[in-house]
Amino acid sequence: MALFPLLLMRTIYILFLYRILKRITSIKSLEEYISTLEGQSLSIEPVLAVKKDEVKADTTEVKVTKKNLKREEDIRSTHTEKTSASEFVSTLDDSIIDKIEVFTDDLNSLLGLVYDLETADVAMSLDIISRMGESIDNICSTLEAMLAFPIIVRAFYALNQFILELTEIELSQEEKKAMFVTIFIGMVDDLEKWLDIIFVQLSTDDIHYLDASFSSNILAIETTFIEEEDDDDDLEFF
Repeated sequence: MALFPLLLMRTIYILFLYRILKRITSIKSLEEYISTLEGQSLSIEPVLAVKKDEVKADTTEVKVTKKNLKREEDIRSTHTEKTSASEFVSTLDDSIIDKIEVFTDDLNSLLGLVYDLETADVAMSLDIISRMGESIDNICSTLEAMLAFPIIVRAFYALNQFILELTEIELSQEEKKAMFVTIFIGMVDDLEKWLDIIFVQLSTDDIHYLDASFSSNILAIETTFIEEEDDDDDLEFF
């Protein structure tokens, strides 16, 4: 019976340490706590291992957030010095002008593939996605040669990376795939109108008028397959 108070105090001490460790947010803090616990008979290595993994996970999340900061800037971007379509086209050499027709062909090809994706089964969808990636690469090459639309190029490359990473499981979700196709078609339609206004009609005073909305549309496409988080997953039990 004399051992019971000792065991009780030991249990309380363990719970006390556990609650402290759960609130530590950096490896540096962990090391400070380790030094204060030297000489104690309790082993906290399993807890520390878990906390180190959590800290690494948090660091990765921060890196992803930093990577996306440029995308957010693109969506909010505005150009103080505007360039009209007529001014811009007059600066292009004939080799670039010749690529506009190829650009249009690639865009039409991309649109056709998106329509095919809507009714394709999973295996066919993966093949279509691969061909969509090739069309987007061609479009990006043409845009990069113009040296004037870095925001649209970045958005296109981000889109290409996203679609090429789609899995069979994601492409089997019919409702989300339908939403993906709908937004994608709207994005291509906006781009076709942009091409016509700038390179055919020469009717805009700002060739960058599409930049922000285009980046926003690409971001919307990328979020179509994101799983909704269950709030119950965030509950902690003590």
